[in-house]
Amino acid sequence: MLQNGAKIIKKKMQTERIIKKVKPATGTYGKLAKMFVVNRKTVSFAINGKSNTDLAKKIRKAAVEMGGDPIYE
Repeated sequence: MLQNGAKIIKKKMQTERIIKKVKPATGTYGKLAKMFVVNRKTVSFAINGKSNTDLAKKIRKAAVEMGGDPIYE
């Protein structure tokens, strides 16, 4: 036990890093928009980290798989 009743707080270790933004490969916006049936603005918001919905996370993951460079938190 610690003095003064202090408690030990354990942080949960994250095993998966979260992609915050992506520097996409050339021509990726249009391909992603067609792939996810959304407009280019939605893709732009997802890639630039302005949206963090499940769809945005999927778009960022697909952008990385298409050759983009991930930018982590």
